[in-house]
Amino acid sequence: MTLLRKIYTDNSTIGKLSIDDYECWCLEPTARRQDGKPVCIPKGRYKVEMRESAKHKMMVPGLLEVPGRTDIEIHIGNKAGSFEATDTLGCILPGKDHMVDWVSDSRIAFNELIPLMVKALKEGELFINVV
Repeated sequence: MTLLRKIYTDNSTIGKLSIDDYECWCLEPTARRQDGKPVCIPKGRYKVEMRESAKHKMMVPGLLEVPGRTDIEIHIGNKAGSFEATDTLGCILPGKDHMVDWVSDSRIAFNELIPLMVKALKEGELFINVV
């Protein structure tokens, strides 16, 4: 899988997530906070596994060994913004389309991604390249 970041705002990072021939938009927190520390996932290659999300009470893809981070998931959500008004505190939210600080139809995109990820995991290991 590849996550190619394309748009940066003060509240979010929007990119394209691809696996095989499938592509969707994705939303992450901003690449920078007011104190200058990055919030979105650092660029790199991360192993992905399916796991039970304690927060979302369902199976989700989880990224392993993200530096300085734990519980990084790909899950359903639509918006990024201030801490009080966001669906992501560091995770990746898939969507069918995007606007500023927003992805639409996240549940649809998530449900399209999961079978592709499960198939890849059955064939071997799955990694995401964040660029």
